[in-house]
Amino acid sequence: GCGDQEDYGDSFCDGMGIIRSLVEKSGGRIIGVTSTEGYHFEASQAVREPGKFCGLCIDEDRQPELTDERIREWVERITHMLHPSF
Repeated sequence: GCGDQEDYGDSFCDGMGIIRSLVEKSGGRIIGVTSTEGYHFEASQAVREPGKFCGLCIDEDRQPELTDERIREWVERITHMLHPSF
């Protein structure tokens, strides 16, 4: 999900949480949780459990320098979840 943690700190990446709820209500499973560490926000529906987003949150407005590394780490993590032999 994309968001702006400073200007929308009370609803940072809420769309991810809304989609997560719909997927789980339909019997689907969400993979690829990421840490909330390094983000500065007050509230987010994307927080699945304390300290974890239900997916990858990207903030190109405030932390564009972290985007490439966050994506690389997330893709690596979910690749191993989907294909343990990699």
